[in-house]
Amino acid sequence: MFSRALTVHKGVSNAVAVRVLGPTYFQRSETTTTAPAVADASKPFDLVAHREKVAALLKQELPKPYDGPERDLVNFPRRVRPDTPGKVRMAFLPEEWFTFFYKKTGVTGPYLFGTGLLTFLLSKELYVIEHEFSTGCAIFLLVYIAVKKFGPAARKYLDDDFAANIARMNKHKEDNMKEIENSIEQEKKNIWHAEGQKILMEAKRENVQMQLETEYRRRMMHVYEQVKKRLDYQLDITNTKRKLEQGHMVDWIVNNVVKSITPQQEKEALQKCIEDLKVISAKTH
Repeated sequence: MFSRALTVHKGVSNAVAVRVLGPTYFQRSETTTTAPAVADASKPFDLVAHREKVAALLKQELPKPYDGPERDLVNFPRRVRPDTPGKVRMAFLPEEWFTFFYKKTGVTGPYLFGTGLLTFLLSKELYVIEHEFSTGCAIFLLVYIAVKKFGPAARKYLDDDFAANIARMNKHKEDNMKEIENSIEQEKKNIWHAEGQKILMEAKRENVQMQLETEYRRRMMHVYEQVKKRLDYQLDITNTKRKLEQGHMVDWIVNNVVKSITPQQEKEALQKCIEDLKVISAKTH
């Protein structure tokens, strides 16, 4: 029972190892060279196809560490421990011992061979019946009765316990597979988040570039305003200086003209103005 459970446990462990590490982990380095796995984000992950691939790999014979490169598993497959014992006759003789004689002697051959062999051993005293023989027969009878009476119940109990162990191991395997699938989904979400971070970084980079452009334009405008203020100041100085020069020139000319006019000229100009006014007044009337 323990060996059967150990065999199933090893099979479940191999299944979990193949699911976690991948099938390339168990391939022999002498015959196959594998390349490092590279995740392709462009191809979606097909979980159903991956499960079928893992199931097909689990059905194949996995190479053992002690197998050589010339190990022929096709013509000489490795023996597998059966889950249930073979059929027997008379409670202890294997069924294969009887079928071995069928092709040569028929159905009665095994019984005649056994009877003849027992007769030969007894007649030649190769097998001597002692006083403990009856005790052995009694013990064998008690064991046979116990097996027939309590065997089915014990078998049912052991089979149920074995099925419970298998179910528990399968549940553990399924839980591990679900956990790994959740990890794969989480990794896919992390990849999607990373792609979103890339877009966000591009947006932040563009935002920084816009801020730099805005700051550059603000400083250029500041330089323009300062230069314009200085140029306006220089223009105001030039205009003010020109106005002062023009006013001074006009005053100087007027003063010189006034100084050059004599009283006689002033009197004549006044008389001329009066005459012109009279002429204009006559024309209007």
